[in-house]
Amino acid sequence: MVRVAVCVTGLERSYPEIRGNIRTAVFGLLANIASQADVRVFGVKPVNDSWPNALIDFGPMIDTIEEQRPCRSPEAPLPMWFTCTRGSKTTRGGECARSFQQMMCDLAHCEEMIVASEERSMRPFDLVSRLRLDISWERLLELPSNLLASVSDKSWGLQTIWVPQMNRNGGINDKFALGTRRAMTTYLNRVRLFDVLNMSTLVRRTADMKRSPAKWTCGPSLARNCSIAEPCCWPSPLPRSRGFLPNCSTSRRSSCGMPNLNSERFLELTMWLASNITVVHRQDWVLCKYGEIGHSWVGCTNRMRRQTKCHSLVCVAWTAGGCRCQNTTCARGYNPYCVDTSRAQLQLDGGLYASSVSPPPLITIRSSHDDRGYNVAGHRGAGARALTRNGFRGLVAALAALREGESSEARRLVSSARRLYASQGALTPEKRELLEMVESRVARADAAAASGLQSLQAKAVAAKLAAKLGPVAWTPTAASAEEAAAMREGDAAVHAAVGALSAKDFGRAYDALDEARRAFRRAGSDVEEARAQTVENVFAYLRAEMERNEKLRKLIRMKEILKKRKSIQLQDKLEQRGAGDE
Repeated sequence: MVRVAVCVTGLERSYPEIRGNIRTAVFGLLANIASQADVRVFGVKPVNDSWPNALIDFGPMIDTIEEQRPCRSPEAPLPMWFTCTRGSKTTRGGECARSFQQMMCDLAHCEEMIVASEERSMRPFDLVSRLRLDISWERLLELPSNLLASVSDKSWGLQTIWVPQMNRNGGINDKFALGTRRAMTTYLNRVRLFDVLNMSTLVRRTADMKRSPAKWTCGPSLARNCSIAEPCCWPSPLPRSRGFLPNCSTSRRSSCGMPNLNSERFLELTMWLASNITVVHRQDWVLCKYGEIGHSWVGCTNRMRRQTKCHSLVCVAWTAGGCRCQNTTCARGYNPYCVDTSRAQLQLDGGLYASSVSPPPLITIRSSHDDRGYNVAGHRGAGARALTRNGFRGLVAALAALREGESSEARRLVSSARRLYASQGALTPEKRELLEMVESRVARADAAAASGLQSLQAKAVAAKLAAKLGPVAWTPTAASAEEAAAMREGDAAVHAAVGALSAKDFGRAYDALDEARRAFRRAGSDVEEARAQTVENVFAYLRAEMERNEKLRKLIRMKEILKKRKSIQLQDKLEQRGAGDE
């Protein structure tokens, strides 16, 4: 059984609109990792967001949900090297740095909860994923081919993180990640580098490196106005690893400006400092930071709302912003930023777009009879007219279209060739045999395409259902129809309990959990054992919320008493003053 921990952070924002999309894309991906997957959710809930929708959706999979808290002392300096870019404006410090620091604290908080869960169960997780609630997906997430090999390697040798290629901003995409356990420990614990980099910033401006070279570790420069040869240095207790320069080559860093790191470059630096971690950039994991948050993402947000079908997406890596929709498939040859989506494009509700035949790509036809190339995509020009004057060229073009996966275009060209031969009275037995051969290939391609589409649709539906129900602990099999009904009744009761929790209706939540426990007991020992941890986790969260609510009630009551006491004291003073005046 593969154990997967999912770290959820951030505000819900647009989550209610994209919840089905996230369920199919992310939890569908996780459900497809293995036939039995133990997926657990660890959430860091912002203080100003109760997560009413996320708690309901993640209910059966919740392991631990805790409220956001700072992880650094109020006196600790903010990350002086961190910058935010909004349009053409770059800012440093202030609310921008505070928000980034809290985001890193949330990730470290996730790591603490995951470690605590591993210690309780005495079983480590195999994979960890980082999930944001404001990220929608434009395409089904395909499983990395070497993922299971990475999971089965328990040594330090094969530690991998998979991230989207797009939106790297000069570093590594920081909006979603799936990785092996030890690699994700480094990913989640980035906040530990804050003081090291802050020290580096001060050292670079004042220190003389040659006085004590043994006490410093140096790497590539991260600052503006520094040449490639000038390294960035920090205190040596940080262990050396691959990629470090051997020593500091220049005597003074005062000429260098302050480091200029965004979130993506900071992640790249973290991975660079760690040993034996491979970062795999997935070209086909294409996303949209959903909502009217910044001008860069409004395009993909509006397109997904309008349900615009794209045959391919161009998603550049070096800048922020969503993908560009194309009504043609990716051009021939390798394009590192283009992804075909015609059969795997996701809607906001998590379903696939209705199937339609993609328009043909740019095809260049060359034959032994004519060395000229014809563009048969888009508008049919002189090249297309030349094809209709020669049935053989039409059949050559049909075979080329088949190689590109465009069976509808191949079918059209074969029909044109047949009509041309018939109109010319030139349908000889040899030409008829050639036509039938190409037609049979087109028919096989159509059948394969239909089968592949049905498989994709079935996979999407299965992923959507698996993600919605949640692969909790394992997926038990009920022995009878009565036990299966009891298991469904228990799952529904857990969902109802989580909904009541979000509404602060603790009595209803307790009754629903008690009902879920009885239902799982009726469903048999396997189901009861599989769901026991989930029920206990929700009970623990209920108790914590009740205690917090009771403390809040007492605090409010105490404030009312103090306010009343002050009012009485003030009234007494006024009465005493009035008596004195008399």
